Amino acid sequence: MQSIQFPLTCPVCHEAMSWSRVAVACPNRHSFDIAREGYVNLYRTSRKSENQPGDSREMLVSRRSFLDTDQYAPLSDCLNQIVSRLASDAASDSRESQRPWSILDVGCGEGYYLNRMQTHLTDRHPNVLTERLGIDISKEAVRMAARRYKDVSWCVANAADYIPCGNGSVDLALSVFAPRFSDLLHRVIAPEGRLVTVIPGPHHLAELTALAMADSRDTGAKEQETIAQFRPNFDLMDQQTVRFEMLLNMDTLWDLYRMIPVYWRSTKEAQERIRGLDGLLATAHFSVLTFRPDQPSGRPA
Repeated sequence: MQSIQFPLTCPVCHEAMSWSRVAVACPNRHSFDIAREGYVNLYRTSRKSENQPGDSREMLVSRRSFLDTDQYAPLSDCLNQIVSRLASDAASDSRESQRPWSILDVGCGEGYYLNRMQTHLTDRHPNVLTERLGIDISKEAVRMAARRYKDVSWCVANAADYIPCGNGSVDLALSVFAPRFSDLLHRVIAPEGRLVTVIPGPHHLAELTALAMADSRDTGAKEQETIAQFRPNFDLMDQQTVRFEMLLNMDTLWDLYRMIPVYWRSTKEAQERIRGLDGLLATAHFSVLTFRPDQPSGRPA
């Protein structure tokens, strides 16, 4: 399956930008260098002394180590099945066959889900031309993604402020455990496009949270809260629950613990107690929600 560079829009003037070998630039001469690893940084702030936002390198290293074990592969497989159905529909529509099919991962982290999705599409739909973009506010996350996965466009951007895509240009947007901004996502998703979001279910990692003795956050109502959050701009099409048990050895458990917010809310004593475990049987519990725009996209950027 052929891959092409994802068309970006300028965070300053919102005009379309063109890729060159060393930079992306718009007609108004706003230019952004392409880093050595191959990503572009479009994050803008007026604060001169701001700590690097997003997940830290420590969290990201633990996340990559954990995800490399494919413990979360059942969740990734669910997302791949959804995108496969959408790709089949796109391939059968002669009107769509002449243009690339665009996938945007908002809050892409170190790239695990988007890379597995790309591999799945390559295997199952080799004739579907795609363009893929992962964005994250964490520069370290995007750097890690770009170093490993070369066949995707990667970008540092603040999705709470501006998503660097044209109006109605995205066929599928993903939001996996990432903050979600309904208005901004609605602007970029095509009228017939889809938004797939993943949130933790009420039983997600309950065993680990109990051992950490951290302040537990009630996620029981999170699904309905997310649906209500998107209701002004999107209609809910599908709800799926992904739930499975993971038998974690000591190292994998420690990586999982250090990549989630519970770690940073737990005491040093709890951290030492979990570090000393031989392993743990833990529950993974996710809610996967698929939305479609309730009216045509393309409002002013």
